[in-house]
Amino acid sequence: MPTYQRRDVVVESVSALRRQATAAPFEVVVVVDGSSDGTSTALAALPVEFPLTVIEQANAGAASARNTGWRIARGRIVLFLDDDMEAEPDLIAWHVAAHDAGADAVSGAIGPHPDSHDSMLTDSVDAWYTSFAEQMRTAARDLRFDEVITGQLSLRRDVLEALDGFDERFSAGGVYGNEDIDLGHRLLAGGYRIVCEPQALSRQRYVVSAAAHLRQYRQAGRADVVLARKYPELAGGLFDRKRAASPIHRRVWRPALAAPRLIGALHALAAPVVTRLVDRGRRGGPLWWAYFILRETGYWLGVADAGGMPRHTRLRVLCYHAVADLRGDPVLAAYGVPPAVLADQLDTLRRAGCSFVSGEELVRFLDGRGGLPRRAVLVTFDDCYASLLSDGVPVLRERGIPAVAFAVSGALGGTNDWDARRGARSLPLLDAAGLAALARHDVEIGAHGRRHRPVALLADGEVSHEVVGAVDDLHAAGLPRPRLLAYPHGSHDQRARSSAARGGLRGAFTVEPGIVTAGTDRYALPRLEIFPGDVGLRLTAKVLAAGVAAPFMGALRRTRRRARTSVGVARALRTRRRPA
Repeated sequence: MPTYQRRDVVVESVSALRRQATAAPFEVVVVVDGSSDGTSTALAALPVEFPLTVIEQANAGAASARNTGWRIARGRIVLFLDDDMEAEPDLIAWHVAAHDAGADAVSGAIGPHPDSHDSMLTDSVDAWYTSFAEQMRTAARDLRFDEVITGQLSLRRDVLEALDGFDERFSAGGVYGNEDIDLGHRLLAGGYRIVCEPQALSRQRYVVSAAAHLRQYRQAGRADVVLARKYPELAGGLFDRKRAASPIHRRVWRPALAAPRLIGALHALAAPVVTRLVDRGRRGGPLWWAYFILRETGYWLGVADAGGMPRHTRLRVLCYHAVADLRGDPVLAAYGVPPAVLADQLDTLRRAGCSFVSGEELVRFLDGRGGLPRRAVLVTFDDCYASLLSDGVPVLRERGIPAVAFAVSGALGGTNDWDARRGARSLPLLDAAGLAALARHDVEIGAHGRRHRPVALLADGEVSHEVVGAVDDLHAAGLPRPRLLAYPHGSHDQRARSSAARGGLRGAFTVEPGIVTAGTDRYALPRLEIFPGDVGLRLTAKVLAAGVAAPFMGALRRTRRRARTSVGVARALRTRRRPA
């Protein structure tokens, strides 16, 4: 049972478990998710006959709290109850019976508690639960993934272990999320059976304020985007159920995506008046419509907060190197970004409306299996310096930003000797264990060549050795087989691109500036190199204007190269004409 700042409610819910009429032994684990209201002390004082364990953790959200709880629990069946669910005396017995009959997961019925707040929100919740329970009684079928409700859900422990529990990204930081729907989707994808047992009843003591309910709806919009980005095949259904194609969406809620700040300001002005009336128990058609519009607009503001419906087709890819202060280095000074600067750069881009995506989302986009959020950005790191794990990962984790890091397979645990030969400082590189640690922190490992040699300058027989050989090396080192490549020094040609394709790579990156679109060659993906001086407006302009500026910058570089070539030819001709 996870709980946050609801001491009196959770104490009543735990106390109700004393009335359970079951022969099955059970224990209760309550995870206090960052509460400061004395919940742990109050629970410790309860006179209960069953084993009661109270765990305290920093506020990390319901998914994290549930994961903490089930991993501590000892039973073969784990029953999740929300802290406002008061169990009927035979609740556990009905769950056990359903599992004994062959269910892998069991969702019980939820009814109203007489001590709930008297408001139209409670009326709405009660009506939904009544309708859902009636539907389950009359329709002999298993549950769909989007009907899974973790307010009262039991699973076999071995199933939870196989699925590794809840995805904590959905409720990170204590927000309201889709961790239950995500779990339901993974249960069905894994071939597990989810059933509804309408006789397993708990009564919800609904005490959510109208303002808190509006916040949950906005967070639900964000959570739907997270779910749609994780499972692009679900995106259409998710937003269709919110009437994304309806006239009211086009006329009212689409502006929330186009001008979220303006709509958000209007929403903030109207919400206090309406929510105060709802909390006072007022009802009526006009109030209902006012609240409905606020709620739905809040949902679409949440969608906008998360980058909008994932249907965009432009991606900016950032290229970093060392996460370190390398000022004074004759070669690497521009390629070392200190951790504090990295943090500031990522925060600047997020404030500018950028949404950070993963390597998986990139691959799905290149395959045509999913769109992207608005102003999508992928963060990449070349070379896999040791500082990426020690100094870069904390910055990424604090912000929940995924990344891709490209390792030189022939230099694992070594140093950047390709730069040292040019007079650069020698920097340590991660070994295989360090790369595995990166992967555990949502950093996908890609290949960066075997010896960091410019591929376009290699002989024909060495191209595949440098490109595909690096992939084979990293896989042999115990890492997942890389599916992405960054050409060393950005150097590539048709041989390199063909080799990457034959080697089964799903994409390869250059360091040529530009943006990735649906028509970009997946084996010549552009990236924007980010330097320590790229801060504030300079960074924002560099990243957001990449699609516009890249052709001009490319033309400028070509002009400069031609100019340098012409000067060189002219000098050579003058030298030849001089008398011996």
